[in-house]
Amino acid sequence: MNRKGITPLFAIIYVIMILLSVYLFLFLPVPAFKTVRMTINYFLILIFWVIIQVLIIYAYYKLIRFCIVNVVKLRHKIHDWTFKVKRYVIVHR
Repeated sequence: MNRKGITPLFAIIYVIMILLSVYLFLFLPVPAFKTVRMTINYFLILIFWVIIQVLIIYAYYKLIRFCIVNVVKLRHKIHDWTFKVKRYVIVHR
């Protein structure tokens, strides 16, 4: 299997984990950490917003794909049923 697509995922996860660990470290009661914590907060919110948007788009894609596949299957079933009924009517005249 091709595993080239997994590397960016792990890189993103590592960056998020590093940001979260630094963010938790910055909860020490030192006033100078407040601006750094606010900056990390901004980037974490931005990253999570992008992740949520990508997941919503992916869910819509999967839903639309599911609907298309099922409509095509239903169309083929209806076509087969009408063909069988037509054959039945012709044979049993």
